[in-house]
Amino acid sequence: MGVRSGAAVADRSCPVRKLGFFNNPSLQTAMTPTSTLTAAAALVLALPVLAQSVSSVSFVNGLVLPGDAADRSGDSGVNYRNGYFSDLYCDRARNEWWGLSDRGPGGGTLAYETRVQRFTLDVNLTTGAISNFQGTQTVKFSNGGSAMNGLPPSNPALLGNALEPEGFVVNPKNGNLLVSDEYGPSLNEFNRQGQRVKTYTVPANLVPKVGAATHYNAVPAPALPVDPAATAGRV
Repeated sequence: MGVRSGAAVADRSCPVRKLGFFNNPSLQTAMTPTSTLTAAAALVLALPVLAQSVSSVSFVNGLVLPGDAADRSGDSGVNYRNGYFSDLYCDRARNEWWGLSDRGPGGGTLAYETRVQRFTLDVNLTTGAISNFQGTQTVKFSNGGSAMNGLPPSNPALLGNALEPEGFVVNPKNGNLLVSDEYGPSLNEFNRQGQRVKTYTVPANLVPKVGAATHYNAVPAPALPVDPAATAGRV
């Protein structure tokens, strides 16, 4: 990531419009492990940068984050993992970074309480170097007091509390968390405590069906890897 600014300071805010990313498209594929912060950050910063000349930006540095690091939930088992980067979002109004977990290790075969991580990050406004990644909060998603889970829907006709998070933004009107889901597809709104407060209506032509029947399990979950730790970076 590259930054164009005259101030030689480390800034925890979100200088989104000043951040560049890879100047070689082939590097985007080579740098996409979810345990590497750089590529994930490049994704959320890409759109503003595309309006600039691609030749004027370059890769500066990256941070490698342990795939088995614990998050701030205090959970155990598969639920402690500090998963992030199914999506990455920078809320400039509140100076917050958010990293969204996917459906958990095992790719939908292990019970994992879905969540999003809030973190801080220093960005040098002269060099563009990033440093000092610090997790500050884990927000677990729930519905009516029950955890939203990464397992596929038990009833293929109903999503229930099944959630495979894929996209994340902060609602600019109220600060709530908007999370898109790949099981549906669906779009849910959660308050800052992770409680679901709204489910948006999905266009009928996007609802998965087998024949005429709604079927959210039309594509089964993959087989569990021999070593679940191998999927740690894809939580």
